Amino acid sequence: MRPDARSTAPTWADVAPIFAEKCAGCHTPGGIAPFSLRSARTAAAYANGILVMTRLGRMPPWMPGQDSPAYLGQSRRILTSAEKTLIARWVRGGARIGAGQPVKPVGGTTTAPGTTMTLAPARSYLPKAAIGGLDDYHCFLLEPPT
Repeated sequence: MRPDARSTAPTWADVAPIFAEKCAGCHTPGGIAPFSLRSARTAAAYANGILVMTRLGRMPPWMPGQDSPAYLGQSRRILTSAEKTLIARWVRGGARIGAGQPVKPVGGTTTAPGTTMTLAPARSYLPKAAIGGLDDYHCFLLEPPT
């Protein structure tokens, strides 16, 4: 590593907005993902895995199955090449925490601690992975009661 590489490497403050917008919806405490990306320390602990999964295009997990309906704003969920580059620079620069606040998912809702909401799809779905595949990604829109 060049002597000045660490000083020019991005910090948490640089990558946190990307994680907030495109990752923290699932990577949140108690979320569907196996770890949270809402804190700098947790993100730094998983930095190498984040680099691998974003470079392979496996995170965020998109696109849904070919038979899934279009998702409003789906193009905003995909990491751009500039965002992938910034994340890679952050990881390669030592996943520096620097200054920064915990992130909250963009457009996410907050609920009171201990609150549970159970939603059910209109009809059941049986996953069917592609030939040789292991996963079947689909997006289901569930409307909460008003």
